[in-house]
Formats: sequence, C-alpha cells, structure tokens
Amino acid sequence: MPRRVYTHTVWLTDAVPTALDGNGDLPAGTFIEEFGSFLIGNFEPPPLAGFSVPSSSLVIPDISGYSSGSALYLTVVETSPANACPPGVGQPASYEFFSVELVVA
Repeated sequence: MPRRVYTHTVWLTDAVPTALDGNGDLPAGTFIEEFGSFLIGNFEPPPLAGFSVPSSSLVIPDISGYSSGSALYLTVVETSPANACPPGVGQPASYEFFSVELVVA
C-alpha cells in the first residue's frame, strides 16, 4: 500500500486567512505566531527530517494587546507534497486550510 505523508502547519491569526502564498504558507505579516509544522503519516511512514509529531498543546503568545471578546483564529494548513497522491508522478503539491475562532477572555 502506498505511503502518504501530510504535514500540518499551525498559525495564530487575528483575521480569517483567505489565501496562501506559493509555498502553501500564510503570507508574511498576516499571522501573530507560527507554531510549526507537524507530520501526520498515513500508513506509518518513517519520520521526516524537520517535522515533529503534533503537540498535545500549544502555548499562546502574549495577546495582552487584544481586548476581551476579540476574535483570534487558529489556522491549520494541510500539505500533501508533490507526487504524493495517485497517480503520483507529475502531481503538484496540494494545500487545504481551515480556521477555528478563539475568543480572548
């Protein structure tokens, strides 16, 4: 069975992102914090250099500049690398992203 590798990069933003740059990242200046890239393996691939398994928690940076009730967003981009999905050869990388609203207490 073919192995597929999906990376997930997590950001904290103060607006819902509407687009990614050409590398599948949020454009510079559109996020508060980048928490890093995490590896999600399908069919148990070996670990890839530069990626870690998802954390069970994330440390929110100083958000004291945001008033109570302000909306922040946890945004996750899933990346499927080039040639990773059937039929494989010649397939470009693909990206999907979603955001979850967080409310400052």
